[in-house]
Amino acid sequence: MDTPRIERYDRQNGFDALAINPVSGTPGILNFARQNGVSRYAHDFDKNNFAPRIGFAWRPIGEHTVLRGAYGIMQGPIYDTSMANVMMAGFGKIRNFSSPDNGLTPAFLLNSGIPALPAEPLGPGFRAVPVGQAVRLSPEFLDKNYKNTYAHHISFNVQRQLPGNLLLDAGYLGNLAHNVGSRATNINEVRPELRGATQNQRLRPFPQFGNVSLVQAAWGNSSYNAFSVKVEKRFSAGLNLLSSYTWAKFLDDVEAQSEAGGAPGAGIQSVYARALDKSFSGNDVRHRWVASFVYELPVGRNKRLRTINPLLDAVAGGWSLGMISELRSGLPYGVAEQTNRLNAFSPAQRPNRISDQKIEGSRSRGDLIRQYFNTAAFAAPAAGVLGTSARNVGHGPGLVNFEMSLLKDFHLTESKYLQLRGEFFNVLNRPNFGLPNTSRGNAAFGQIGNTANDGRFIQIGLRFVY
Repeated sequence: MDTPRIERYDRQNGFDALAINPVSGTPGILNFARQNGVSRYAHDFDKNNFAPRIGFAWRPIGEHTVLRGAYGIMQGPIYDTSMANVMMAGFGKIRNFSSPDNGLTPAFLLNSGIPALPAEPLGPGFRAVPVGQAVRLSPEFLDKNYKNTYAHHISFNVQRQLPGNLLLDAGYLGNLAHNVGSRATNINEVRPELRGATQNQRLRPFPQFGNVSLVQAAWGNSSYNAFSVKVEKRFSAGLNLLSSYTWAKFLDDVEAQSEAGGAPGAGIQSVYARALDKSFSGNDVRHRWVASFVYELPVGRNKRLRTINPLLDAVAGGWSLGMISELRSGLPYGVAEQTNRLNAFSPAQRPNRISDQKIEGSRSRGDLIRQYFNTAAFAAPAAGVLGTSARNVGHGPGLVNFEMSLLKDFHLTESKYLQLRGEFFNVLNRPNFGLPNTSRGNAAFGQIGNTANDGRFIQIGLRFVY
């Protein structure tokens, strides 16, 4: 059981969306730890995190085949990102001072000291304003019923020992997660029936405040299903080998704190339409093959091809070759409007998807860079209207990367030697392109403007081992 967030001196605020604010006469007040009956904890305890696990290993035929399976409920950490500088309204040390005439007169003079900030009592009306006045505060809070993320973890594998000291492993992996935390979400959004051609602060549920951010809203769900095949050769006869292929599908309905692809900033279109956010995840990689090996060449003083001559051994003996390679399909991308006309104080507005954006057929590299997908497949929705496009709509370019190393050992004594290392990153000098521009309305919409890797990079080093 993880304990909820507390602050040593109870310098922490929450938010009550139902209580009437004494300043504005509308719902929504800040509450403060250990004041007016409020707990010092940011939310209630989650006391039912039961995590049973079961597994088996079975050799049905002979000594060389093993079946393995497992199931378990895994509890995630209570918070998946830092919670250091949130929910501190009324206790922060940051102050803003502005010149009264756009810079002609200083905001204040340092030799006079920093102006005193008028004290404001902590209570239900803290930093609220009457409806219609300029807002002064954007509160942050955690859901009172905040829950730990948990996942059903399922695996089943068949392992087979093959000739040549090889191990073949094939199996299924599943992960079904609930209470997945999303990025901070603004709940002070104009309701759908009130949206119009303009954005009106008075129409917000809590017009006395700016954005009211629900930190790490634990309302997400995800499913990951994968089939994998792995071949492994443990080090013998100078060779170590590992090769694996994964075919997977990853779905979720929240934008994770960190995603490899996806639609940054457009993971949620409206807090009132979260059902529209289910899509393949920004971390969805359908196909991925990774291989690595280290091979000690069989030439040297104590190797299969012995080099008795010291000069010949110094030149030809003691070499090792290594490689790491990765081939994978592209990362997901989603499309958002450059100009958000939802007029709801929402983070983003997606366009309408009127046709499939894929461009079929083989095309040159230049054509892919200039227009990766059919931009005409997306159109602007009306003002105040949600777009029909999914959170993520396609996958970008794939990646092919090979990295190699060439090593040479010069033995000085039995336990001391010099190692000359040559390492080659992106040895093929192949450009792997990043995701296209996905901001509809931008001049570069649909174009690729960056690469996902650097060009060939070579480094040479000398290492003394003792």
